[in-house]
Amino acid sequence: MTSAPKVDSRDASGVAAEVTGLLRQSLPNWPGPAVDTATRAMIHVVARYCEIIIDRLNRAPDKNLLAFLDLLGAEPLPPQPARAPVTFYLTASRQADVMVPRRTQIAAPPLPGGQEPIVFETEHELTVTSARLDSLFVKDGSLDRYADLRMALGVAESPAAPIFEGNQPIEHALLIGLGAAVAQPVNQLRIRFDLGAPAAQLLRCAWEWRSEKEWIVLTPESDGTKGLTQSGEIVFRNLSAIPETVIEGTREHYLRCRLMDPLTGAMPQINRLVVTVDLEKDGIPLDKAFFNATPVDISKDFYPFGENPRFGDVFFFSSTPAFSPPGARITLHLRMTNPASAGETSPVLPVGPRNTRLAWEYWDGNTWVELGVAEFGRPAP
Repeated sequence: MTSAPKVDSRDASGVAAEVTGLLRQSLPNWPGPAVDTATRAMIHVVARYCEIIIDRLNRAPDKNLLAFLDLLGAEPLPPQPARAPVTFYLTASRQADVMVPRRTQIAAPPLPGGQEPIVFETEHELTVTSARLDSLFVKDGSLDRYADLRMALGVAESPAAPIFEGNQPIEHALLIGLGAAVAQPVNQLRIRFDLGAPAAQLLRCAWEWRSEKEWIVLTPESDGTKGLTQSGEIVFRNLSAIPETVIEGTREHYLRCRLMDPLTGAMPQINRLVVTVDLEKDGIPLDKAFFNATPVDISKDFYPFGENPRFGDVFFFSSTPAFSPPGARITLHLRMTNPASAGETSPVLPVGPRNTRLAWEYWDGNTWVELGVAEFGRPAP
């Protein structure tokens, strides 16, 4: 409550000075040589009594205000205990939560000039949690920037930092998993973007592939999307093998498209993204081969259907690098040891096919699917 203005602001020294001035006006010869110490003491006694009267008079407005508030039914609040915010911290070695019981005493330093500490008590039971603030980031969307303020956590004398202002550009990146097809050198890699909504501005993109330690810049041969402002293809040629790496717990052969400028316009929307990998590799060896159920040593010449082929004989062979990539186009090179034209240079008698029909099939995981039937050779006599 604001105090009322003082009726009289004089104190004892002021009253004494005023009494002395009045004496000079009333007694022309005062002070004379006869003025002694007792007279001066009497003046200060009177001034002190006047000061007490003035103090009582200055309290009259506040007393009248209290009387007025009493007529309204208002009365002063009874004395209340002081309250202060208190923070509890766990020790560094404590990992579990701790319960602080009600009426736990907390001491504050003594007031200036005092000797005894000021003791407070908690009003309610509370739990001191072991959770700690670990990260503090600011995102400034209007400027496409952010700030990492983790250095300010727990540091009492850290420099002040604006909490709604970014100081680093926000990274925008698209990660594309290319699969095992790029684990070997690639002749051509095409990425088709079908956009539902183009970018509002031409976007400068950095294309990179992930090695075991860092991102390596990759330059496209052509960009049919014109910075993702339209649907089109981005083409890369003659790529080296891209190794596997783990990002966010997923192991893959990654290609990254990263924006080079702040994004202040609308984001492009992708309806469909298609990756096409063209490989061309010669001399891919077979992994395994069998004649019916008998393993075949493919490191030397062999009879794929045995020395006396019969109806129903089967030659099985596999090649993971050649047959695993989906949509692969494969050419098989077969070199005969004893073709019909070999003559005397063949280690075994030359033979020619007679009315031979071979069915080519592949296993799709559930059944054998026919690729086609090859017929060659002259009819049997």
